[in-house]
Formats: sequence, C-alpha cells, structure tokens
Amino acid sequence: MPRLVNASRYLFVPVLLLIAAAAFAQDEEAPKVDVFVGYQWLDTRATVPTSASNALVGEKLPTMPKGLGATATYNFTKLWGLSLDAGGNWHDIGHEITLSVGPRVMWRSEGLGLFAHGMIGLNQLKAGSLDSRNSLGAILGGGMDIQIWHGFYWRAFEADYVWAALHYSDVVPARFPDLRRPY
Repeated sequence: MPRLVNASRYLFVPVLLLIAAAAFAQDEEAPKVDVFVGYQWLDTRATVPTSASNALVGEKLPTMPKGLGATATYNFTKLWGLSLDAGGNWHDIGHEITLSVGPRVMWRSEGLGLFAHGMIGLNQLKAGSLDSRNSLGAILGGGMDIQIWHGFYWRAFEADYVWAALHYSDVVPARFPDLRRPY
C-alpha cells in the first residue's frame, strides 16, 4: 500500500480548497444517497515476499493500473454522510481488494463538491505464489466532484492513502522484520 511521503506538502492545497468551498457554500439540498463507480489506480510502494521458497527476498510490487472502485454514501446532513467503499486493483503478480466503511464530509457549492473521508475496513493482498493475506486496513483521502447536469457529477479526482496491517511472519524469519510486517 502507498506510504505517506511528506504529507503536509500534499495536504495543503486540498485543505485550502475545502476552506474556500465552505466559505462559498450554497443552501442546496444534498441528495440522500450518492453513488460513485469508476476507475482506480494503485501505486503500492511496498516490498513483500512473493514466494514461499524464497521468502527472504522481497519483491517491490509494481503499480496496479487495472482497477475499479465503487462508493455509496448515505447523507445524514448536507455536510456529513456515511460511506461504504469497495475497490480492487490487479496486475499479473496479484491483486489488492478493499472493503471499507466510514464518515465522509462534503462541502458543496454551486456545481462543485469537495470531500474528505476516513474509513476502516478489510484489505486483501495476493502477491506472487503466496496465499492471499487478509488484514484490517484504513483509507484516508478526499477529492472533488464537478456538476455536469442536475443530479450528475463527474469525479475530477480522488486521492487516497491506503494502509493495511499485512503480516508474513509464517514465511519470513524474525531476523527480517521489514519483510514480516512490511506496512
């Protein structure tokens, strides 16, 4: 899963946009439910064991450009909602799947919606010939929706940090802690 790199640099602009959007927010009604289905891309930035016969050698997982994500959010108020998110990415070496739930805050203005969410859930990673690894995980991120016509928005972007507590202690000896718990 991606590792956090200099988060303050990447969070400054989205936070500034969220503040600006809140200042210009209109009194439009929020839909009770909104749904997103679309493409997703994953840069794992992870090195994990991929073969039980050679578990001491970690392999850097490639980016997983094939992916699909779906999110349904029930909006309790104009600002707050509860999201259920499912996503999957795959590559020749394996796949990564997430199923998460958590709060979403969305600042809406005329024709624009900026959101942030934090979710917890289940993650699965299949890498190489090793069995799939299941773990608890978290997603923290946000994005921007632009209105195309009434009731239909285009997700201009969404960027998420995905974390998973994956363990390989059954195939990697204790003297290699970075491969036993690579996240």
